[in-house]
Amino acid sequence: LQGWAHVDNTGQEDWDGVSLSLVAGLPVSFIHDLYSPRRRRRPIIEVEEDAAYGAPIVQQGIASGEEIDALLSGLNEADELNAPTPPPAASSRGPRLRKAKAMAPPEAEIADLKLESLDDAFAQSAEVARHKIEMADLYVYAIEHPVTVRRGQSALVPILSTGFGGRQVALYNQNIRVNNPMTALEFENTTGLVLEGGPITVYQAGEYLGEAMLDTLKEGQKSLLPFAVELGCRVTIDHKSRKRGVFRCEIKNGVIHFKSRLEKNTIYIFNNQGGRKELDMYLDHPFESGWDMAQNMPEPVEKTEDYYRYRFSVAAGVVHKFEAIEYGESRQSVQVVQLTDQQLLHYISMDYLNKEVAHKLKDFMALKHELEDVVRELETIEKEIKKIFENQTRIRENLKALGDRPEERELRTRYLDQWKQDENKLKEREDRARTQEEEKKIL
Repeated sequence: LQGWAHVDNTGQEDWDGVSLSLVAGLPVSFIHDLYSPRRRRRPIIEVEEDAAYGAPIVQQGIASGEEIDALLSGLNEADELNAPTPPPAASSRGPRLRKAKAMAPPEAEIADLKLESLDDAFAQSAEVARHKIEMADLYVYAIEHPVTVRRGQSALVPILSTGFGGRQVALYNQNIRVNNPMTALEFENTTGLVLEGGPITVYQAGEYLGEAMLDTLKEGQKSLLPFAVELGCRVTIDHKSRKRGVFRCEIKNGVIHFKSRLEKNTIYIFNNQGGRKELDMYLDHPFESGWDMAQNMPEPVEKTEDYYRYRFSVAAGVVHKFEAIEYGESRQSVQVVQLTDQQLLHYISMDYLNKEVAHKLKDFMALKHELEDVVRELETIEKEIKKIFENQTRIRENLKALGDRPEERELRTRYLDQWKQDENKLKEREDRARTQEEEKKIL
């Protein structure tokens, strides 16, 4: 493992033989503009373009996985892996590229090295001189040799050259790539140092394999670093779910609460027909709050913030199926006063209620129907009383318009007789209404 620090001299003075220290950590520090006026800016909509597949960041496990037992050679953060320690380069993009080209040794010099692979070049690289200083949660790389960087220019400073523990595995995370797993490096920080996060380039036997992003790792921490797509293996996912039925019912404060058991199956099918080797597969299965894995499921090797991480082997030329079974609960509530006869019969037929509760609910439904009949009767009486009042109002207006002629006196007599009949009906309806109100209170 070789590590390089890219140092930019953005100041106005040259660094001539300065003592350089690099700090790995995450102290809280920021710049806040208190002086510039605030104004709203319109968003800039960029043109969407297809880019190369970016390096995904894999969540680190909360629980430890199995011990890492193999080595993967060749890992460097610099693009020019076969170059010696480079001299400073300018900070602008164009000059920096030209400087980088100038740093590469001529072909004759490479031939004189007589090395079979980049691994030999790494092994013969000069030992990095540094002092490590640990302060609280920070880690300081104190470069022993003086560093010279002209103002406005940059330099690559070697800070690490050592072996590490790791092995090649496969990782499937549907949020990284749906159809294929990723070829990943199971990396363990055995360097004795704090490794600051950044890009890494993976080589094996001198051959370029891919690139990845490393998160900040303390000594002894592990991380999965995807660096390529495993095209020889394809993955399909099938989702199934069902409701297993009510397993608990309780009545509280006039509300019936039902709890149902839900089952959710996620079937991962790994088709390694195009692969030429067995895959040591890690599967990141997302978990949701309120759902638990089935007891007959294998234990995950670790758990991250959002995933259960399982490990299994996928042999070459076979189709491997992994089924994740989860159980959850759904809740349903029904107010007793809104319960219907059909609902009650359904609950009884499904054995959601015991006999005692079912009998009490039947009695309640009978009282509910009686109360509904009383309420309907009261509504009918109120309509009849309203109609009687309207008729009496009409008679009263007609009586005012009648004179003393014989036919008018006869009509007045008929109106008065009808008035008396309405009064009798009104008294009867009011008596019935009082009786129904008393029965309503009793119910």
